Amino acid sequence: MKILYDHQAFELQKFGGISRYFSELLCNKSKHIQCDLSIKRTENEHLKNCHYGDGKIVKKSKIIYKTIRALNLIKGGWRINESFIIPFLIKNINQKYSIKKLKEGDFDIFHSTYYNPYFLNELHNKPYIITVYDMIHEIFPDQFIDKTTEQKKLVIKNAKKIIAISNNSKKDLIDLYKIPEDKIEVVYLASSIDVSKASTIKDLPSRYILYVGERGGYKNFEKFISAAAILLREDPDLHIICTGKSFLRNEKEHLKNHSIYQRVKNYFVTEEELVYLYQHALLFVFPSCYEGFGIPLLEAMTCGCPVVASNTSSLPEIAGNAALYFNPYQTEEITSQIRKVLYDNELRNTLIEKGFEQAKKFSWENCREQTRRVYESIS
Repeated sequence: MKILYDHQAFELQKFGGISRYFSELLCNKSKHIQCDLSIKRTENEHLKNCHYGDGKIVKKSKIIYKTIRALNLIKGGWRINESFIIPFLIKNINQKYSIKKLKEGDFDIFHSTYYNPYFLNELHNKPYIITVYDMIHEIFPDQFIDKTTEQKKLVIKNAKKIIAISNNSKKDLIDLYKIPEDKIEVVYLASSIDVSKASTIKDLPSRYILYVGERGGYKNFEKFISAAAILLREDPDLHIICTGKSFLRNEKEHLKNHSIYQRVKNYFVTEEELVYLYQHALLFVFPSCYEGFGIPLLEAMTCGCPVVASNTSSLPEIAGNAALYFNPYQTEEITSQIRKVLYDNELRNTLIEKGFEQAKKFSWENCREQTRRVYESIS
């Protein structure tokens, strides 16, 4: 059976959960599955050295960069904005290539990696599958201005099967879109973090709370800061470490308003450095109001970092009894639960041990095997 995946997820993310998921599916070693990927150019880190199928290697877009930079050096010429034109060119190249592969028809099932419906008129009666990661756009529509909801409705309507990455996401699909239950299969994701590969970060504070990932909107970062600031003011040696993009102006102002600006540090880290951060944190806090799955939960537990998380959406489903939970809309409750783990060593050790056991329940091997069964059910 030959499965064709497309380019979309790898254009949306340089690295991240969705593109990591599909890069893991591409590593399927099953003798029953042959994988192909309709992509020509990518900046995605997970695919940079990814071999799949017959050993094909996905190329980076160096030629595009070189061409644009050469044009920008021409005297008197107009300058090209790389940050705008490069993603546009890469998408154009990849989509044309994907349509070509679809028209050739050398596959049994098409698995679209995101919701752009460009492929609907190119399948020629071949079945396709779509993975739905969450229903964030539908639940928090005021936080988005793109066409994701409209496109998602269209592609899930015509899909042969829908994969949901948690039972909570499946329930949301049924409730919000009235999808028949037997059309949806739940397939859990996993963590790719390697605890044996930790890269030291110098000059870290000795005692810190860890926050990982995006911070806008439903991620609830500001509420978390308001809650944690109380603890930082009580405990002068305590810090917060964040990973990801640099703080925005409004985030800096929020930190300053709570008088903790100097004690909240931001790092843009490699995967090896992220391991080190998890391993040395007092605890990891995941205050998001909604998640379709929550890979950072598994990363933290795998690294022996105790977890304090929101009691909403899929998070209790994934973390089980290996986390302490709070209502993400209640500042005092967030503070209280973080405080318990900070100063109760017995509780911390219990959460660490339970975390190791909980993380073992999720693996990419299981994900690939369950996905194979979904493919076989429609072949």
